[in-house]
Amino acid sequence: MSEPYGKSNKRRNSVFALQFSLNAAKDFHKKLCELTAKVDAIQNDDDLLLKQDPDEWKETVLLRRAIWIALIIEVGRLFDTYESGSKKVISFKKVFRNSSLERTINAIHGEAIIAKILNTRNTFTAHIAEQQNNILSAEEICNSNLPELLNRLDGPLTAFMLWFTQNKKWEEL
Repeated sequence: MSEPYGKSNKRRNSVFALQFSLNAAKDFHKKLCELTAKVDAIQNDDDLLLKQDPDEWKETVLLRRAIWIALIIEVGRLFDTYESGSKKVISFKKVFRNSSLERTINAIHGEAIIAKILNTRNTFTAHIAEQQNNILSAEEICNSNLPELLNRLDGPLTAFMLWFTQNKKWEEL
């Protein structure tokens, strides 16, 4: 008998999952800021705005929103703390057992921009809360220290990859 769709006994590789999300977050941030600069420049110049092809303009704004959502989801994945009996998540907040790495992750997690991203994720992008909260804008994200924070995650990820390799965790997947 086959397993239900989406169910598998195979475990996901934590290193690959974290690396994928971290790289995606970095790429999404870069593209979001490029599109935000383009949108802002056009919106602040009436002549440019009038010259825009309506379909192209709509597509640019739509793409910026999609990338904004994707970035918020990826950063949420990096710091997810959800866990129930049968569902365990892979995140920087869950995989580290080394106290110095945990301190680094907690320091990054404690940054204001991360808290605002997670709040927006939890109350608007991934889940729509009844209570209206402040929604983090693309401009706020682009004017933040998020790229530096994401780059600071490279060190802990490398340390985790080394530990993963040294402890032959590849064989357990």
